[in-house]
Amino acid sequence: VLAEVTRLLGRVEHHIHSLSIASLSPDLLSLPGWFLSNMSVAELSISRSNIKEVDEEIFNGLEQNLVKLSIQESRLTYVPRGINKISSLRRLDLEGNNITELYPYSFYGASITSLSLSSNRLSGLTENAFLGLEGNLRTLSLSSNRIRNFPSTAVKNLQNLETLKLGNLFNVTLPILIYLTFALSQLYFYHYTQHSLHYYLTLD
Repeated sequence: VLAEVTRLLGRVEHHIHSLSIASLSPDLLSLPGWFLSNMSVAELSISRSNIKEVDEEIFNGLEQNLVKLSIQESRLTYVPRGINKISSLRRLDLEGNNITELYPYSFYGASITSLSLSSNRLSGLTENAFLGLEGNLRTLSLSSNRIRNFPSTAVKNLQNLETLKLGNLFNVTLPILIYLTFALSQLYFYHYTQHSLHYYLTLD
């Protein structure tokens, strides 16, 4: 399927603004490096797949063009390598994967302003989880993970963070007033069950 998509897109001579691919073959577990070769894409979206890893060479040639990358409802276990080399990337959405840990330097060198890691399997965040995003990141979503404690050491250096979403975390404890020293204007914290909404907080 990917080979056919690549063949067809290879006929497109101009810049592609948005490319969306959904429901890939369940046998496809990896995105090969040749998939987007010789293409110019601004927004790439892949959803409902069994993709576990992404060859970092897939981003070769997109460093100055790719603005938004979305890989949702797939099986990624880590942030794709090579993300930090895409200087044009502003929005990264990895919602609905199996990411358990953010490795240091995953984002170092990136200029991402919006990052969603909702509905993954993160149980905690190290101090260097968002290293490199201190001056750029404005929106961060960590909703529906397995984080038990407010990730204060990870977010305290995000100087321009405006929106933080911590919805539906598992028994999270939240020492909010101690650590919200950055320019946070919106904080969402809630836990929703079938019968009720337990918590909701927004700061304006």
